[in-house]
Amino acid sequence: MIFAGPLVLVRFLRIGLLTMILSLKGILVRIHENKANTWLAHICALLAICALAVGCGGLTGDPDDDNPFLEDFRNTDKADTGWVSAVNAPEVEITLESDIHTPGKWQAVTGPNDLSQFALTYLRKKHKLFIESQMVVPEQDRSVEWLLDGIWVDAEDVNVYTTPLEKLNHFRISGINAVVYKPDQPEALVGKIYEATVPLYPYFLVGSAGETCASHGSHELWDETYWYFWDPDRSECQIEMATMTATVTGMIPKDGPRYPEYDQLIADGRVEAVIFFGAFGGGGPIEEDKGFRSMQSFMRKMEAAGFVQSTSPAGLARFSRTQNNIEQIVDVSSPSDFAGLGDLKHADVFDAAVKTHEIIVYNGHSIMGTSNFWQREGIYPDTYQIFFFNGCLGYEYYVRAILDGKGSWDKADVISNIMETPAAPQPKVIASFLAATFQGAAQEGSVSYGEVLSAISRYTYNSCYGVSGARTNCFSPDGSLCEQPDPDTISYSNEEPTDIPDDDPAGVTSLIQVPDSLIVGELEIEIDLDHSWLGDLRITLEHDGTVFVLRDRVDDYYNVSIRDTFHTDEFDGLDATGTWTLTISDHQNIDSGTLNRWSIEASRQ
Repeated sequence: MIFAGPLVLVRFLRIGLLTMILSLKGILVRIHENKANTWLAHICALLAICALAVGCGGLTGDPDDDNPFLEDFRNTDKADTGWVSAVNAPEVEITLESDIHTPGKWQAVTGPNDLSQFALTYLRKKHKLFIESQMVVPEQDRSVEWLLDGIWVDAEDVNVYTTPLEKLNHFRISGINAVVYKPDQPEALVGKIYEATVPLYPYFLVGSAGETCASHGSHELWDETYWYFWDPDRSECQIEMATMTATVTGMIPKDGPRYPEYDQLIADGRVEAVIFFGAFGGGGPIEEDKGFRSMQSFMRKMEAAGFVQSTSPAGLARFSRTQNNIEQIVDVSSPSDFAGLGDLKHADVFDAAVKTHEIIVYNGHSIMGTSNFWQREGIYPDTYQIFFFNGCLGYEYYVRAILDGKGSWDKADVISNIMETPAAPQPKVIASFLAATFQGAAQEGSVSYGEVLSAISRYTYNSCYGVSGARTNCFSPDGSLCEQPDPDTISYSNEEPTDIPDDDPAGVTSLIQVPDSLIVGELEIEIDLDHSWLGDLRITLEHDGTVFVLRDRVDDYYNVSIRDTFHTDEFDGLDATGTWTLTISDHQNIDSGTLNRWSIEASRQ
């Protein structure tokens, strides 16, 4: 198994080149001194923080004392929104603003992102405000500005190499998404200002502050990860500070209920899911790892629910059953198949599973948002997928990464946790999510995302999970939730040829049925017919009691056909819905003909 150390270092290049060189030098010294195993042990211990943290998530009771696959999750009357949570946890948009000092021009480029990581830790611990990590948010989705001589200037328009460094000391980042956990007055959030204490000079803190400004327990402190342990409220922390403000500038719109796109999930008559059970680490045989034991508990629940075990084409354990003619397939990846987001050796297992499954559940370490597994090109199919990231701070770290990989919310929903996830491999949490989603797919879409999240929340100490991307979903059991804009024009035709009887004043009728509702402002009638003497013909169009005469026995000595478009305002103000009747009558003997086709086009009034 390959751990995440190198990935951590690569992602934290943004902290600054000099910091990177010094840190890399220290690591190389460790390895040179034959202490590579000790270094890897530090990585493992660091990754285990989430598993040991106290917060939301974690199991209650014996993992096998009930089975979500045998329960009914429908119609619990839980309302839901674009970000769905089982508790009061609205999603908002915020702006961060702060002073900053940097050691050089290179750090000034990345300084706002670097400092925001310290705010991420402080705001979630002190204010229960969970902001997206700016290390993973695409630049086009937020705005970074510098305050230069009293004027806000977009960072893209600032040449940091020609601007004096002392002027690059105050910035703001707008357009950041965040979740507020259980606010006292959610209706009054807009305009609220949260404050975060951050280091004015967020570099080389191991040297300048040591461990005085970090609560890291037994874990080794590095400059690259100091932000994760940041604790400026410790009495011995004496470095120079800045106050970063987080101002709520807007509420993410709410509506609901919203559902998974069940129609897309079951279009081929089957729903395929893959569950990644990552390794907890800590040494010892893989069979003794907590992730492995959680996987076994989950598999027992599936067997008890009637799933039949086999082997997938990729060699993973496969469980399948059929409900209401919908085949449910679950492939299970063990810690030995894929250990987690730092397991480069088995990245092909991860890639292949993401490409071929509609539901992807990752249950393991977040490695502090440093993995690029979710952002690599070519691993996502152009089909709808549901992702359940069941690791620490998934909302902050990886929601945007998955969105960036998929390209848009049109084909993705992401369930994640805004807090740490103790005991990350949670058999009941995963089983509840999967059972509720499978039930909705098999029961005509009867389980909403609110009900899915409520099912998950039963097995966590606090309800910290939500779904992103669902706000634009169209499916509902009562019909599409996506309103189609009314067209400015509608057109219908009758392509069936009809004979025109000779010398018959009653004539022949041809009908067009219009299902659309549109108030007519202008109407065009297109006629295509052949007749040996057009002067015999009377042609009328009737709709809703109104009659328009297109032609009434007009002699024509030169033509034996009509291929023309007629315009009229006789139907203005009428609703186009209903029957349109074209009548053609022949009022002299000898000649006959055929109506080949006709059509109408109505423009909105």
